[in-house]
Amino acid sequence: MFVRLIYFLLLVTITTIVIGTPLAVDLSLIKRDTLLFNCGERFFDKTSNCITSTTLELTCIIERQLKKNQKNCSQNEICIDYVNEQNEKFAMCTNINNVKTWTNEADIFSICSPLALYSTAIGKDIILGMTTYSTNNVPVLVNLLHTVQDNGTFGTDEIEFQQQSYSKIIKNYTGTQIEYCFASNNSDLITAYGAALVDLQSLTSSL
Repeated sequence: MFVRLIYFLLLVTITTIVIGTPLAVDLSLIKRDTLLFNCGERFFDKTSNCITSTTLELTCIIERQLKKNQKNCSQNEICIDYVNEQNEKFAMCTNINNVKTWTNEADIFSICSPLALYSTAIGKDIILGMTTYSTNNVPVLVNLLHTVQDNGTFGTDEIEFQQQSYSKIIKNYTGTQIEYCFASNNSDLITAYGAALVDLQSLTSSL
């Protein structure tokens, strides 16, 4: 309890300084994870993002024209935003069995997910992703988002402020326990979803 209190006070201090306002077992290659359809051969650039917890949108620049397409996730999937090694944003409908889900109902200020440990991804590069949603299942901005590994440390450069999603790449993952965390400073109910990928497939946590 004391550690949690110190952790919360640290978050408040960091946020006050940066934005001036107190807060806000097996490797499973699940085939139901869904990437949005391709833009086609003529695309110049593309990005995808979650527009609801069950819908993602692909934006393509084709012959100087902006084109958008939407796709609904399957019944057992949740849309989560990620960023790849080229710093390109993309969204995936991620199998719900591989997603950590939590809300801020118990603590409106700072709340973290149940622990995750991706034991058979050890030695691989993994992508962590997290998206926060309001009660109407639309992405919602929160004061900050970040992840904590089992050594309890995180850098201020690894915190996203005033965003609705967070993504981080862990190179040569060593099997540390991971918590996905967000913070808010109001009483609105927020639901967050976090997951990890290897080779664009979600991982099952052994915890």
